[in-house]
Amino acid sequence: MAHNNSPVPIGLFYACLYPSALSPAPIGNQQAARVLTNTRSTTMEATMHPAIQLANDVRKALRQRSHIAIADFYELIGQPVPGAPPRFVVRMAGKAFFHVVDSRTGKVRGFRRNHNEACALARQLEEKE
Repeated sequence: MAHNNSPVPIGLFYACLYPSALSPAPIGNQQAARVLTNTRSTTMEATMHPAIQLANDVRKALRQRSHIAIADFYELIGQPVPGAPPRFVVRMAGKAFFHVVDSRTGKVRGFRRNHNEACALARQLEEKE
């Protein structure tokens, strides 16, 4: 019986047949035993299913066309294309208490008791980053 040592993905783990994992059967033949590991063989290459890759490519193309159409629309009405949203956002955290939150991570980067001071801190962090 030939054994395949290449790992087979099973959820988060990979099933491999190792010679040390083979146990003798009652009649003297070896039985195959699967060992679950969370490591991948160095020779095994992770590839995406072609259908998923195709869907991702289609979404990427549609996203690009959408950005082009939005830019064309703003050009028609004579307005500048809006830039990226601000990275640091001021959120109310209680009565007269404001958090300055990093919109990428969701972490609080500072706090102030006055809204104007919190906005100034957000601008300062924006310039710093």
